[in-house]
Amino acid sequence: MPLDDFVKGHQIEGKARSSYVRRPQARFRDATSQGADEARATEGLFAKPSVFVTRRKAMRVRSLMIKDPITISDRTSVQEAIHLMQENSIRHLPVVDGANKLSGWVSLADMKRGLLPAVVTGLSVADLMIKNPITMHPDADVETAAQIIYEKKIGGIPVVDDDGKVVGVITVTDLLNAFINIMGLLTHGIRVDVNVGDEPDGFEKVSRVIHDQGGEVISVGIAAHRTDKRIHYFRLKQCPVEPIVKALQDNGYEVISFSG
Repeated sequence: MPLDDFVKGHQIEGKARSSYVRRPQARFRDATSQGADEARATEGLFAKPSVFVTRRKAMRVRSLMIKDPITISDRTSVQEAIHLMQENSIRHLPVVDGANKLSGWVSLADMKRGLLPAVVTGLSVADLMIKNPITMHPDADVETAAQIIYEKKIGGIPVVDDDGKVVGVITVTDLLNAFINIMGLLTHGIRVDVNVGDEPDGFEKVSRVIHDQGGEVISVGIAAHRTDKRIHYFRLKQCPVEPIVKALQDNGYEVISFSG
């Protein structure tokens, strides 16, 4: 029998949940809504002609995390943990004690792998959970969380306060949403890739040319790979792109590509 069919066959019937499952009233939220103003680092970059760069404060984990996440007890059955994650379209659950302090971390994949042994031998979440998971503080820098998730190849991290109590969860999806929001990838606009040259003020000069042609910057990306060119990717609000490209070229800048 396929595992998914087996899982469905062992899901707990009915709507009732045991006391081993904590279900907050507001389970989900838009992971980027609270940090949207902070995250869009360069939106409004040219609100004043004399201002070219707006320094962004470090984005904190608390601005992206899912607050008051669903949690379970270590006495929760493996079947119930699987059902809970499938029902709520989530892949991770913090395991907490009676004081809501973190005692472990489980993933849907681990629970599915442990389902058959659990049915046969009576294993519980306590036997399968990660007992000392990586955690983040809500005031930690989001970049730190992203680096850990990337390097450790994990899907999410529980967020705990100074007392070790679970206050949130931050996942790959939350970080991706933040990246999309910061870069304005879903905003209807144009993109111009420019070699800003070797001069220290090359970025400022290119920005001034764009501004003078009526361009309003949403975000700026920089090529991370090693190259002999200093390529910046300017994403702008929708506007005529040809005058901007011509003005940049007239000022001696190489326009690598543009769209919009």
